[in-house]
Amino acid sequence: MSDDGVLPSGWAHMRLEDLGMMSTTTVDPSKEPDKEWELWSVPSFPTGCPEVLTGAKIGSSKQRVYEGDVLLCKINPRINRVWVVSEAHGLEQIASSEWIIFRKTEVEPRFLMHRLRESKFREELCAEVSGVGGSLTRARPQTVKALRISLPPVAEQRRIVTKIEALQERSRRAREALAEVGPLLEQFRQSVLAAAFRGDLTADWRAAHPDVESASELLYRIRAERRRRWEQAELAKYEAKGRTPPKNWQDKYEEPEPVDDSVLPELLNGWEWVRVKDIGEVQLGRQRAPQYHSGPNMRPYLRVMNVFEDRIDTEDIMKMDFSPEEFERYRLEPEDILLNEGQSRELVGRSAIYHGEIPSACFTNTLVRFRPDTPIESDYPQIVFLAWMFHKQKRCTF
Repeated sequence: MSDDGVLPSGWAHMRLEDLGMMSTTTVDPSKEPDKEWELWSVPSFPTGCPEVLTGAKIGSSKQRVYEGDVLLCKINPRINRVWVVSEAHGLEQIASSEWIIFRKTEVEPRFLMHRLRESKFREELCAEVSGVGGSLTRARPQTVKALRISLPPVAEQRRIVTKIEALQERSRRAREALAEVGPLLEQFRQSVLAAAFRGDLTADWRAAHPDVESASELLYRIRAERRRRWEQAELAKYEAKGRTPPKNWQDKYEEPEPVDDSVLPELLNGWEWVRVKDIGEVQLGRQRAPQYHSGPNMRPYLRVMNVFEDRIDTEDIMKMDFSPEEFERYRLEPEDILLNEGQSRELVGRSAIYHGEIPSACFTNTLVRFRPDTPIESDYPQIVFLAWMFHKQKRCTF
């Protein structure tokens, strides 16, 4: 359970059911359709303020709450939602049934709020939930009752709240200051990327290494290896069918078309324009569908909400059934690059390198996987993709 270590003098371990966790009376606002109510709803939590709605708009029955009540959200407990009911301002206060209510005068409400937002407590809260997953999971009140937290004397609770909120205020001011710097940093980043793809950042290195392999030579090696793999695969198909390859069977191979660089900027000596598909495999992920929600081959998968700019987020991973053939096609390998396929105009092309954060993971059709050919490493294409996102370009130097 939480906080089972040695506590400071005067502190104690308490179960949540002993801290005023309660079932409160209910009210049906629809019976007074013209009356305004102060509704503490889950959707209004991000705004920091309750909604003011008429009974007709609220409709269903709600819980009565009062100033000082601490509300802990049951639904999707991975989202850290805890708040304290504020002064009523003349309206009756009610709350959604998705809140667990704590009401006890000897516990400082804001201390309990901060305590229930603490990361270790959140881990325990999320350890035993009901529901099929994601936004449908709920914390079980009976499980919540048994959780324990450390509780200091009331006077110390208040001192802790004062300290926490002073530090939060400093953090808020720091974020505001960083927000002002943000546009300048973005301009600097774009300038650095532009300089990189002009060759400015490697000018000294090129001068010191005049005899390195050119991009055209590297592309020749990549294309030769691609053709070799294609020929091996074709021969394996003929062998599996018990057939002898026909004459000139290699002529079926489609060589990459040369890039028309007549309208493209002139490059440095040794550089080349290439298409992305000519230096790696491009694959759209598999569609999510109800028939894949269960099955014998459940696999974790990544989707748009897991892929941020240069970062894979592993907080909310879901699973689907992938047949062995589908798993082979959609399986991610370390150094694959995942790009947002188009959920919104602002996020198109947002990309990150997969480093094996979730073993045996696949991906959905909200993402595109780019797997670079050997010997290309993922870092350079990833920088190119970031530049595309910033500059909305659709070409690549190599």
